[in-house]
Amino acid sequence: PAQEILRRAVSALHEAITRDVASMPFSEATDTRHTQDFTLMHDLAIAIRQDKGLWLAYQPKVCLHSGKPIGLEALIRWQHPQRGELSPAQFLPFAVQTELLSELTTWVTEHAIARLSRLRNSYIQLPITINVSSSDFSRDGFADELEEQMIRAKLPVSLLGIECLETERILESATAMRGLEMLKLRGFGISLDDFGTGYSNISYLRRIPLDVIKLDRSLISEISSDTASRVIARSIIAMLKDLDYMVLAEGVENAETVTALTEFGCDQAQGFFYSRPLPEAALDEWLGWRLRSKC
Repeated sequence: PAQEILRRAVSALHEAITRDVASMPFSEATDTRHTQDFTLMHDLAIAIRQDKGLWLAYQPKVCLHSGKPIGLEALIRWQHPQRGELSPAQFLPFAVQTELLSELTTWVTEHAIARLSRLRNSYIQLPITINVSSSDFSRDGFADELEEQMIRAKLPVSLLGIECLETERILESATAMRGLEMLKLRGFGISLDDFGTGYSNISYLRRIPLDVIKLDRSLISEISSDTASRVIARSIIAMLKDLDYMVLAEGVENAETVTALTEFGCDQAQGFFYSRPLPEAALDEWLGWRLRSKC
């Protein structure tokens, strides 16, 4: 039928565009994948708009010197009705390709702020950071929107932190840079994620208004056993401290790494050594134990 021929042609065209080639033959396997992707994107839109299946896990950030929790990172999860629990890597790319990303960011923000309110009601004041992409920073009124949400919740804006994703795209967009600067001016803390994974990271420090630098796990994973890794990590941390940044190490998995990071002057850590990302009930239990202990 003509409709089926057209559908197959569109499927092949989509694959050609994705691969950046002039043409692409139709493939049943590729067509099946496109259908599954479209279904997943449709399901994600429903999950966001009906608030069904999405939830936030929270990974604690810990002071290296005291061992006490000093903040939380909100991480999106999706319990799909047919596919089970999906990690962000399995569905975020579809949000990025569409307008669903702004809706998803709004969903995350609303639920993170609600969590901040519940923490306050339990007399716990810990900032929560959310991950924000270049397209979010480019949205008209994004900073105003976040500030208004915090005001409505009667919370100081300093309790909601912003982690920059797609840093290179932010730098390439004057609109995104203005959005980021507006958030900084309003008092939101700004973190740079995955520092050390690209050659141009150093230039970010001069151009983006930052408070916290998060060292990528690749920088610190071998500092307890490899001399070169120790020298590199120590030098980077010393440089960042000289520039008056707060330094957080991601992916900390053992006590030896904690000892080395503390020796190097790193401020904060995050990783499985302290806690995996936790659902709300487990987080409450973890916080209760950690805040009561002397660590």
